[in-house]
Amino acid sequence: MKKLTAKSFLLLTIASTLLTACNSSPTVSFANTLSGIWRVEKIQETPIIFKSQVKLIFHADGRLTGKASCNNFLSHYNVQKDLLAIKPMNTTRKMCTSDLMQQESKLLKILNKVRRFQSSNDQLSMFDQQGHLLLKANKTKK
Repeated sequence: MKKLTAKSFLLLTIASTLLTACNSSPTVSFANTLSGIWRVEKIQETPIIFKSQVKLIFHADGRLTGKASCNNFLSHYNVQKDLLAIKPMNTTRKMCTSDLMQQESKLLKILNKVRRFQSSNDQLSMFDQQGHLLLKANKTKK
């Protein structure tokens, strides 16, 4: 049996690294389309309450943070092509007016049902397993 030289081992390591990098880049590019701050405009077909803060911040490292009307939240997400899985949320526990609390509750339930997304021209749409529109958002700088 032939022994591997240090030079052969180095070449195999480089080739393996390059092949792995080529295979993983599509997932990264889809995650990059989500990365950033998104201001939610509609939850299902209902516009958000005027001047309420509802935003989603998709971090490139797989964290999802934001404001759900009244409280801040933290979660994680996975992207594969146009498929999106959002993990259960952790939220702060402030109390707000009942209309904001209802909107927040609806948002958090909706985010748990998201299975697919579509993003173009700084607009984001999220859908459930059956293809029903759950949420619409626009990309923003803050």
